[in-house]
Amino acid sequence: MKILLASIPATGHFNPILVAARILKEAGHETAIYTSLVFRDKIERAEVRFFPLPEDADEGVRDFIASFFEKHKVTPGPEELVKAYSGVFINPMISQFRGLQAILKEFCPDVVIHETSFAGVIPMLLGPRSERPAFIWGSPHCPLSAQMAHRRVRDCCRAKIRKSGKNMPRSRVT
Repeated sequence: MKILLASIPATGHFNPILVAARILKEAGHETAIYTSLVFRDKIERAEVRFFPLPEDADEGVRDFIASFFEKHKVTPGPEELVKAYSGVFINPMISQFRGLQAILKEFCPDVVIHETSFAGVIPMLLGPRSERPAFIWGSPHCPLSAQMAHRRVRDCCRAKIRKSGKNMPRSRVT
């Protein structure tokens, strides 16, 4: 099965995605990660295919995060938090989505696993289910269990196989 994993350009959000990609690759799945250029070397060392975020969804977000923490040595007020959430999660959504659309045409994944803050999947979820792959959500604050991801991927595979009428392969994860 072909699996695309997606993350915003923040280490705490990316690391669980990389772990899941490695385990899924070891289980025999073709994996790719869509995230920041900052993580390219780590991804390629794991022998996972890399797709970069568009520049404004990558550098723009990394710059925003850096400046936010520089300005706020103390806890920010509600207005600043709204600005932060918008700058990191909401504003990059359309750019992430457009990049994701291009990757779906090139890589054609069966499943997209994304961490909770990757808003680029939201516009796609609003469209017909028949025009997109399955999506699996994972939280960086409650790290995505790779075994759980493998089970979900296995279940997606089984559903596809049942539809095709072929025999079901056995999985080492139960």
